[in-house]
Amino acid sequence: MSQSVDSTQQWDALVAHVTSAGGYVGPITLKDVPGAGRGLFLTEDVEAYTTLVSIPKAALMNWHTIRRCYPWLELNTNGTTQAKPNPKSVTLNSTQALTMHLYLLRLGESTAEMDAYSSGLPQSFDEHPLTWVGSPRASLLEYLPPSSKTALSDVENRCKADWKAVRDVLEDHTIDARPRSSSDSSTSKNSAPNYKIFVWAWLCVNTRCIHYSLSPSDIARSLKDVDLTLCPIIDLANHALSKLRSFSVRRDTSNGSLNLEAPMFPMQKGDEVFFHYSAHPNSTLLSEYGFVIPRDPRPSEDDEPQEGGEVDIDDVMTALFQDDNNRWRRETLESAGYWGDWTLHSSPPPAHPSYRVVAALRLLHASRREADQWEDMIMGGRDKVHETNERLMRATVRSICQQVADRASGKLAELTIGAWESRDGTLDALTRYALECVRTLWQEEQDVAVGVIESIDRDEEF
Repeated sequence: MSQSVDSTQQWDALVAHVTSAGGYVGPITLKDVPGAGRGLFLTEDVEAYTTLVSIPKAALMNWHTIRRCYPWLELNTNGTTQAKPNPKSVTLNSTQALTMHLYLLRLGESTAEMDAYSSGLPQSFDEHPLTWVGSPRASLLEYLPPSSKTALSDVENRCKADWKAVRDVLEDHTIDARPRSSSDSSTSKNSAPNYKIFVWAWLCVNTRCIHYSLSPSDIARSLKDVDLTLCPIIDLANHALSKLRSFSVRRDTSNGSLNLEAPMFPMQKGDEVFFHYSAHPNSTLLSEYGFVIPRDPRPSEDDEPQEGGEVDIDDVMTALFQDDNNRWRRETLESAGYWGDWTLHSSPPPAHPSYRVVAALRLLHASRREADQWEDMIMGGRDKVHETNERLMRATVRSICQQVADRASGKLAELTIGAWESRDGTLDALTRYALECVRTLWQEEQDVAVGVIESIDRDEEF
């Protein structure tokens, strides 16, 4: 998110864009961050809860500020096809509408003009795995862990669904959505060049939007793909590794502005301004935002708290329930709401499997006659099925973790810089970055799995 503005001149223009709309930009500036593009930094000491930036609603980019460009467009607030109050109107959700707006701006086909904010958006998202297809990084997609492949597939499916919705709208309103540099015979609305531009616009929205209720009378509500806004300057802040370091974004209910406030303790000149994107595993961070966070598997007590590593083990767990003898167990788990979403965690310590894993494996080792005891257990009537069942469950968790750790170790051996250079020659910077991201995913799987094994060997309680 921090690589949008590439010159002091553009930064000054962005500040002017905000202040000319009645906003405020305090003691912050934009600087290069080694290994992380760019970030916001304090230019002087600030006290706790100091407001550093105030972005007026007129400077935001959301449904309210772009709708004048598309009078025929209605906001879809429930994620389904709505009855249209105007037969000539169409509906899109906020993600789709903002993406369409940026898409048309990029093509030069919008009635709006490029301003300091829209012109300063990233020129590309080459680091995001959604753009790796057709690049030297494409082969790395096959090396993603299973859960990361699933996460990326979900992101791609959302993007393609939004592309179809926007394309249909543009075709209905006969808007020429071809790049101006393209000839009529070479580029159609369904062409690959157009989809590539759409992906750029979609990633601008998906990686940078923050929650912003579009209904002032109901600030507390939160509707996915509806209550969203793009926000100048604030969206340049890099991800905080923990909430303790995160600055806060608060809405002023009196005027609709968004304010960036310092955390609960004083900050010093030169400190980076971070914003917490929410707690996510690296598989989500890569598929949604295009980066990962290298983790210290053995942090000391003096280290800043890390929001823990998480490993999805759905593929390994599902395999345990595939034979016919386990059909009733699978049906029981599905009926009780315990099928899938099985994870391992490194924090809070000790490293542990999720309760969903524990519950599913307790059923795996329960007989039909013990099903009632299992159901009593998940309802809180008892701590476990019985001692033998518990030992079997813990042994199976350990076996799963060993399988995950061994798989990760094998992939890490294949994904060394040296091995990749001998395979594909000298690596360009983006391919090296992508390779390190994939390695980090596997390293996290290995570290978390080994951590859970160690917890079991110490006889830690889950």
